[in-house]
Amino acid sequence: MNIDEKLAMAGAEHERRRKDSDRTAQLYADVFSTEAGQEVLQHLAKRFDLLGRVFIAADRGDLNALRAALRDGERAVVGHILGLVKTGKPDFKFSL
Repeated sequence: MNIDEKLAMAGAEHERRRKDSDRTAQLYADVFSTEAGQEVLQHLAKRFDLLGRVFIAADRGDLNALRAALRDGERAVVGHILGLVKTGKPDFKFSL
């Protein structure tokens, strides 16, 4: 396989992934832009403290990096969902 064929294959794969990504974003927008979807997003944002601090002192006042990483991961999922919804529906409004 020559370089032109490899480039053509890579371009086709990139286009397939872009279409899949666009479709996924549209699906998220369809689901989460409904009234029920908005309620679920509100719940997730509150449950995983989307706007809160990552580092929270424990009872003894010390900070736990593992706990912070876990909180950050939970919040990242909610942020990812919001990003996909916004990609699928650019005029999407969400407030906490």
